[in-house]
Amino acid sequence: MKKLSLLIAVSLLASTFAALPALANNYRLTQQQQPPKFGSDEERQAYEAWFGEKDPAKKFALAKEFAQKFPQSNFIKYIEGNILSTLGTNFQTALQAFYQGPDASKIEKLITAGDEYLAKQPGQVYILTQVALATGYGVLGGFYKDIDKSHSYADKALKLLENPTPPEGFKPDDYAKLRAEGLARLNQYKGLYYLRQATPDPEQAIVYLTKAAEHKDWSTAKDPNTYALRAEANSIIYDKLSAEYRAMTDKSTDAAKAMLTKIDPVVDKMIDDYARLVALFNKPDTKQQHEAAKGRLEDFWKYRHEGKLEGMAEYVKRYEADPTAPPPPSTASTSTPPASQPSGGNKPNGRPKGR
Repeated sequence: MKKLSLLIAVSLLASTFAALPALANNYRLTQQQQPPKFGSDEERQAYEAWFGEKDPAKKFALAKEFAQKFPQSNFIKYIEGNILSTLGTNFQTALQAFYQGPDASKIEKLITAGDEYLAKQPGQVYILTQVALATGYGVLGGFYKDIDKSHSYADKALKLLENPTPPEGFKPDDYAKLRAEGLARLNQYKGLYYLRQATPDPEQAIVYLTKAAEHKDWSTAKDPNTYALRAEANSIIYDKLSAEYRAMTDKSTDAAKAMLTKIDPVVDKMIDDYARLVALFNKPDTKQQHEAAKGRLEDFWKYRHEGKLEGMAEYVKRYEADPTAPPPPSTASTSTPPASQPSGGNKPNGRPKGR
């Protein structure tokens, strides 16, 4: 089974970079605070060495050393604040580097930076969501292969994003942008994971891809990847059912008729998604994808419309006007198995291969 070429766009997550919340970095005492006491001269010297260090990398190393040696220090909250702030800066640097030129090595650096931060603050929604988005992007692009890890990040991030209330440190508008893109894209990616796992689960994939498609205000509702993946999922189902039908020696039996009642609705779903793809692949640089989707649409349309293409152009125009529109009522003819095995054409044995 061939897969329709997917598109990935680096720019689609650019708006979420600005959503980095205020991270802990308050390690200086205010004039109103009473200075805490050191537990020993060694602790005081270690703190002063850290406090006076100007080089960020050295300061970070001294902070981690202090936290390891003096975890019960009265000054630990300032040290930990500096560590968390530095980890946040490191993560943001890795995130921006990744989207400037995504590849496997950069995604591993991003994951490491994210995991280091999450070890300190497991519930940080921005960090977790961005790691989940990046790993999903890598799976979609074919350069990141750890489906289980990507799926785990997506599940954790989606659970946090269920809460519409901005966490502490987030501006409401920034959180709204992160939440909308996270919910949209991670539902799409979960559909992708169910298709790319060792044993594909097309039914589960369709659940999440449909969710990504049905929210009109989500970016995924107008993303060709959503419909290409859903068509792929339905194609897996179609291939299985079609193989069972072709294996039946007598196509006039009730069992054969019942099989067609299962197959034809799946074909209609593929028709709908290929029509959306034809409408969405409307740029010069997507001509190849446009032609591929159109060819598959024509094959399945002919099967469901007695070998004719009448009505197909109008069907596609519906989605040119609004790619998120609900499907129109079906105009397909009711499939009736012939009394004898057909030689080809638009009847069951001549139905198009799932692709």
